[in-house]
Formats: sequence, structure tokens, C-alpha cells
Amino acid sequence: PLDGDADDALGPLLGLVLPAQAVWTQLNPATQPSGRTNAAAAADLSGLFLFGGNIGAGTYVDELWRFDGTSWSQLTPAASTPPAPRINHCAAFDVARNR
Repeated sequence: PLDGDADDALGPLLGLVLPAQAVWTQLNPATQPSGRTNAAAAADLSGLFLFGGNIGAGTYVDELWRFDGTSWSQLTPAASTPPAPRINHCAAFDVARNR
């Protein structure tokens, strides 16, 4: 699981637990999403996707980020409008349908 600090200053995402080693690994990627609460995340074979959330003081975002296990990249849809900023939503990946 991914862990972040949502207290006080809504700090950056801190790291993840690698199941194979069952140890906490501190990550400090150069680029990463700002700290947030109430975002949705889902994983597929290419990485973990994070959408939306509250970045503080009731500011909701419509950002989409992908973590590949090493680094974060912000994704921008090429030909579509992203969903409106939101919080308290869900995300899922359907392995059988690969979507």
C-alpha cells in the first residue's frame, strides 16, 4: 500500500511497502503528486494510478498521476476532457478486460 501524510500541511507521499520484502522503503522521487486526502487509486500491470483529491483548504484537483514503482509522472489526456475535480470517489482495474 501507498502511504502519505495528510495531517497539517498535507505532506508529500512518503513511500510504499514492497510485499516481496515486507519492509518499508522510503521513496524520494524528484517529481511526485502534492500531498492530498480523499483521492482514488487503482493499479494495473503498468503501475499505480492516482486521481483527484483534496490538496488542502477545500481545494479539489482533477490531476491524474501514474507511479511505475520508481517514479511518478503526471498524465494529461490527449483528446478528452478530464473528469471534474473530486474527492471521496473510487477507482478500479478490471484484469479480465484489461481496462
